[in-house]
Order: sequence, then structure tokens, then C-alpha cells
Amino acid sequence: MQGNITGSAQHKVKTINVEVNLLDAWVGQRAELEFTFYRKIFVLTIIILSAAIAFPILIQQNSASTLALMQSEASLALSNKAKSELQSKAKAIMPSIQMDDMVIRSHRFSNSYLNELTKVINSAPSEIFFEQLTTEVNQGECTIKVLANAANPDVGREFVDNASKGPNVLSATQTSVRQSQLSKNSIKFDFIKRVSL
Repeated sequence: MQGNITGSAQHKVKTINVEVNLLDAWVGQRAELEFTFYRKIFVLTIIILSAAIAFPILIQQNSASTLALMQSEASLALSNKAKSELQSKAKAIMPSIQMDDMVIRSHRFSNSYLNELTKVINSAPSEIFFEQLTTEVNQGECTIKVLANAANPDVGREFVDNASKGPNVLSATQTSVRQSQLSKNSIKFDFIKRVSL
């Protein structure tokens, strides 16, 4: 301590170099800002380069897509035109197709009807005779009704068994069996067969 004229001790003065501390802080901030600036420049450069590379590719793809779309639309227009032409032709020939279909179905039903009737008639043994045979056709089904006389019940059963066979048979029944006037053992019966045509 040093004395002064007042007799009090003189204080020691310490100095702080503020300029150096401020300069260090400023240099640190500047380095941080430069890093952020260069990083943003780098990212922006990458984006610009990516866009420069992608832009021609996207334009090329867009042109290819546009061309493909135009070709598809042209193809669709041709298909629609061909479709409308076919529809008009189909409308024009539809009546004749329907007529041909009706004729084919009529022939098929006629053949099926005659085959079923022939099966019933051919199933009759020589000891059976028909008093009445009627047929009725309704909505693709044929009903054959027979009123028959048989020399004996066995002959009647044989006829019913044979006449009931066939792939299209819906039902076949023998009804109303009674004594016939022809002979002592003879019988009279009704036979009904339903078939699909």
C-alpha cells in the first residue's frame, strides 16, 4: 500500500481489456453466421441443381404422358365408333336372330315332344290297347294322359314301368285301376306322365 497526503492508503487499480473480449465474441458470432450462411447457400445450391436436373426429365415425362393420353383418347374414340356401329348392326339383325332362336327352340321342343310321345306308345306290349291318348304342352312341360286296357295287371305294370322311364320325366303315375269289360283278368287304368321338353 502506498500512502497519500490524506494518509489513507491508495487502492491498486486493475484494468480489464474489454476490447479483446468484445473482439473474441464478435469473431465467434461472425464465424457462426458465416457457417449458417454457407450452409444455406449449400442447401440452396443443391435444390437449384436438383431442379435443373429434374426439370428436363419432368418435361420429357409430361410430353410422353400427354402423347400417351392423346393416343388413348384416339383409341377410345375409335373403339366407341366401332361399338356404336356394332350396336346399330345388332339392332338391325336382332329380329332375325330372335326369329331364328324361336325356330330353333320350336324344333327342339317339337323333337322332344315327339320323342316323349313315341316312348310312351312304344312302351305298350301287344296285350295293351289305348282307348284314349291325349297330350298337353304348357310352358316347356308336356303332360301325356293315357286311358288303356291291359290283358292282366302284370301287363299293365310292365307298361307303366317302361313308359315311366326317361331323363326328362317329372312324374309318372298310374291311377284309377279298375276291372275291364274285355275279359275276366283284364284291367282298365289311367296313366299320367309329365316331362320337361
